[in-house]
Amino acid sequence: MPGEIASWLSSVGNEHDVDVSSYTEVLEENGITLKLIPQVSEIEWKEMIKEVGPRTILRKAASEMMAPVDVTDFMQKVQAAREERENMDAQTQQAQDMNTRYKEQLDRVQQMVTQKMGLILQRSNERDQADFNSTNIASQNNSLKSEVSMLKSEMSTLESELKDAEKERDAAVKQAQALSSYASAIPGGR
Repeated sequence: MPGEIASWLSSVGNEHDVDVSSYTEVLEENGITLKLIPQVSEIEWKEMIKEVGPRTILRKAASEMMAPVDVTDFMQKVQAAREERENMDAQTQQAQDMNTRYKEQLDRVQQMVTQKMGLILQRSNERDQADFNSTNIASQNNSLKSEVSMLKSEMSTLESELKDAEKERDAAVKQAQALSSYASAIPGGR
């Protein structure tokens, strides 16, 4: 609309107590409309307005302006944001569901590992008990072998003593027989 730029410059000038109305022609020559003012870059401001003071005031006032809102574009952006949020909510739910399934699987695996460890410990205890029993039996076996060896030694000693006793008995029997023969050969003996 004609006069928008002049009206805006007048308003900015009154607010800052500076006359910037002389820049109306410069802005209009460059095709700047009230709608475009918030989008003018710092470099473009420098090209259009050489004086630092007025340029700073206009740039600040432009940055404070609200850009006109295109309702259709705004609604499209809102709808797109809603759709993105719904997608993100769905992805979050999927991630939570997957996390729940993984946690359940992990719990099952941990339970299986615990059971396997229990079986391993049980088998280990049984093996240790069998090793202990085997060692105990080997010790008893060695003890019995030692006793058998001692008994054999005692038996050998007793057999030797028996042979000696039998020899002594045989010698005593022979001696008794010899005495008996001698006694019977004596006159007046039996």
